[in-house]
Formats: sequence, structure tokens, C-alpha cells
Amino acid sequence: MDHAKALVIKFVAISIVLLSILSIYDTSTLGGILLISLFVTGVAYFLGDLFILPRYGNLIAIIADVALTFISVWLLGMLLFRPLDPLTTGAFFLRYL
Repeated sequence: MDHAKALVIKFVAISIVLLSILSIYDTSTLGGILLISLFVTGVAYFLGDLFILPRYGNLIAIIADVALTFISVWLLGMLLFRPLDPLTTGAFFLRYL
């Protein structure tokens, strides 16, 4: 039950931030943004919170989470949205999740 609650809270928080930043691109869709949110939530929780955080500590987990979020949003955004949009800037601002 604790994992489900943590996943839901993390998904809602990531979705709100992604929706507020990526919705400025005219080619972004709600489904695409929610798909990116789902991917980032799953990978960040299982890799960052359950694997890296207990083994290496908070600082390394934060660094890994920033890198993971940036790379995930940038690459998935390029796949789901028009590649001409400057998604690097949007992904850069999302690193503060």
C-alpha cells in the first residue's frame, strides 16, 4: 500500500509540472504528456527511490533524478512531439522536479 500511495503522489506531482510546462508547445498532446509522466514516474521511483537512494544516499539520488528527468523528457518529447520544437529548454526547466 505504501508503494501505491507513493507512486500516485509522484505521478500527480510530475504530471502537474509536465502539463504546466510542456503544454506551451502547440504539438504536445495530453496523452503524450501523460505518457511521459507515467514513464518518468515509473523509472524515477523504481530506479531512483528504490535502488539508488538506499544504496548511495540522497545527493546521488537527486543527481540521478535530475539527469533521468532531463533525458527522459527530452528524448520522449522528441519522439512524441514535433522534433522542431525546442524541447531541450522545457526539459531543462523540468529538472527541478
